[in-house]
Amino acid sequence: MPEVASGEDTVPRHWETRSVAELADARLGLQLTPARSTGGTPYVRAANIVGRVLDISDVNTMDVSASELSTYELKAGDVLVAEASGSAELVGRSAVWQGEVSPCVFQNTVIRVRSSVMEPNFLHMMLEHHRLQGRLADEARGIGIQHLGLRKLRNLEIPVPPPAEQVDIVENLHARLDHLAQARERLNAALVATGLQEDEVLQLALTGELLAGATKSPWRKTTFGKAGELRSGLARSPKNSSGDFMVPYLRVANVYESRIDFDDLRLINLPPDRREAFTLRPGDILLTQGQSPELLGRPALFEGYDGDISFQNHILRYRCSELLDPRFALLVLRHYFRNGVFRDLARGTTNIAHFTLPAFSALPISLPEKDLQRSIADEAHTQLSVLAEERLAVQQSLAGLPGLEKDLYAMAATGNLAEPNEVGGTAASLLQEQEAARQLEQQAQSTARKPVTSRRNSRNERNAGEEDKPLADRLVEVLAGARGGFTMVELLPRLGLDKNSVEDVESLYVAIRSQPAGSIQAGGATENAPIEARPDAPA
Repeated sequence: MPEVASGEDTVPRHWETRSVAELADARLGLQLTPARSTGGTPYVRAANIVGRVLDISDVNTMDVSASELSTYELKAGDVLVAEASGSAELVGRSAVWQGEVSPCVFQNTVIRVRSSVMEPNFLHMMLEHHRLQGRLADEARGIGIQHLGLRKLRNLEIPVPPPAEQVDIVENLHARLDHLAQARERLNAALVATGLQEDEVLQLALTGELLAGATKSPWRKTTFGKAGELRSGLARSPKNSSGDFMVPYLRVANVYESRIDFDDLRLINLPPDRREAFTLRPGDILLTQGQSPELLGRPALFEGYDGDISFQNHILRYRCSELLDPRFALLVLRHYFRNGVFRDLARGTTNIAHFTLPAFSALPISLPEKDLQRSIADEAHTQLSVLAEERLAVQQSLAGLPGLEKDLYAMAATGNLAEPNEVGGTAASLLQEQEAARQLEQQAQSTARKPVTSRRNSRNERNAGEEDKPLADRLVEVLAGARGGFTMVELLPRLGLDKNSVEDVESLYVAIRSQPAGSIQAGGATENAPIEARPDAPA
């Protein structure tokens, strides 16, 4: 299939490429103001666009006039684009409106894209492809909240296949995305099953049932307080942030369940007289504090480090006595952690929880002879290692799914998910029909505006030749006498332009850009941003 470059993509030669402005009516929605807050018309905001679908479980309302409703009411097939987000990667996320609520309008945090030549799901697919490739993030600007802007979206180039081919591509893409979703469900189910198997191993280790004959040996009941010593770590303070005895220390961010991450270590001053009390030894068990209750008590075994290393006060260190093997103790503590025992001991807020040393010390533990503890720990380690490998393989597969999804969108956007299909017309004929329809619409709009122009000029004969002047000249004249400028909506009719016409709006932007740099200031890309002359601008 012959191909041609389109922007950063290579598309089939029988496709056409146009900007969004040429293919669709793209506009920002209504601004929510205090005066509108008491109305009852539902509206879609950026927060309703979740992923690639719409979540209308929480739709707000605003006051909308009848004339505004005629312009801003959503129709089935409209593509809604989130104009802003706190994350640049999520700017431009979009969804297709299916007529879920009627009537319904859209806020100015959303751009509505309505096209008569693009199959809505294909247009949505192309916008998502650009977003996944990072092109919308590259265009986004702002501090804190990132904005795409209406003008940048209108300038975005979209490849246009023949109508029947658009449908084929969307159907093939959705079929493959469904398979990907099924794979994600199976992988998530496998992850849950692995976790349940780990829970079972820990439970059987706790009672000795994991090892044949272990339950026949005598077991003694005791508490963690009697079987070892619990200590809190060093508090970070200005006085120990520097000094002559700096050593690395572990904090909550380094301690995971049954794993310690030694990356990104920080230093603390630990004088010789405190080093013995706060230096970790192989066999020490670390438990996290100061987290949300469900993460409280996450345990890991310290097995050594190249040099001295300490621990912060948001970590508790448990050091086993001669009665208790550290690896066996870790199995019991992991079981307690997964079953919410530490969560039940939590004290403090819902975000930062702790448990007391006495509460931990009272936790029960049953102990066989130490050699049997080691044997149970060995068997548990073997089984848990196999499950850990399975978990890692599943997690890696899950991590690869977004990349596969991105590749599918790229294949769809470059014509690699369907054979050429020009049944019902080519892309060129489709666009020719659109252009013919647009010209007829412009003629109708021009005819409808003439009486208004005539009445205006009859009131002021000095402006009789105004319509013959270039738009750029008329723009300068209108703005010159306006203190504080006009919004785009206010300015368009003063220039004899239609605010509901994409062509007229684009003509206004062209006229603004044709002026000397700095002579006209546009406050933003929204319809409510002020546009004003700057007579003091340098020539």
